[in-house]
Amino acid sequence: MRQSFQFEVLKEPRGFIKVIQVFVAIFAFATCTDFRGELQLKQVCNGTMTHDTGAKFKYPFNTRLQFNVHRCRDWALFPYMRDLSYRSSMEYFVVIGVFCFLYSLGILVYYIVFEEDQASSAAPPAKFSPPVIDFVISVVFVVFWFTGAIACAAAVTGIKSATNMDTIIKNINLCTKSSINNVLCTATKQANYATLDISAVMGFLNIFVWCGNLWFLYKETPWHNPQKTTAATVSGPGGPPPSVQAPAAAI
Repeated sequence: MRQSFQFEVLKEPRGFIKVIQVFVAIFAFATCTDFRGELQLKQVCNGTMTHDTGAKFKYPFNTRLQFNVHRCRDWALFPYMRDLSYRSSMEYFVVIGVFCFLYSLGILVYYIVFEEDQASSAAPPAKFSPPVIDFVISVVFVVFWFTGAIACAAAVTGIKSATNMDTIIKNINLCTKSSINNVLCTATKQANYATLDISAVMGFLNIFVWCGNLWFLYKETPWHNPQKTTAATVSGPGGPPPSVQAPAAAI
């Protein structure tokens, strides 16, 4: 039974970078899921009557934006609707972040609690040793982060375009100059996209962190120095084989 935990792994690149991976993954999906956006529009009819309308949207961004504008002649509601269809891209990004967070935390716990001290072990790394498995899984996650970060960045750009108040006002017929009503429409509140921008940046930062970790994991695998692994295997656990002396020549 283990007498102590191996906290020394946190001083090694493979352990220290795992801690970084945990936090950057949390920031990536948390900033995306916690986003709340609100839009507000103000109508002024004939210089006297005013009407405020607005719409809210949030993750997973499959909301239908609806602005209940008025016709000034009879003050009747005229809904303007616009769909946000970015759910699949943002959910894909969030799922990658959650799984990477869980995996990084799990493998870090394994390194600290269950892994044997490699410094006291003369055995070469096996083909299916934890560093090898960690390296292969990390390669897969790098590909996932690359596609997820691109999908998130594209979705953020689309969300900004779809919820831009200037564009929305131009698309509302009652707010255009050609309208038969004397209506003045102004945007009183525009959404703040700072958290979404941070989420997209964190996606690309995860690519950098996970790619950097691959090199340190690769150095722990038998593929990095196959000659050393072969020599250790030939010598066996008992050390190098004894030297064989040639028999003495007969006199």
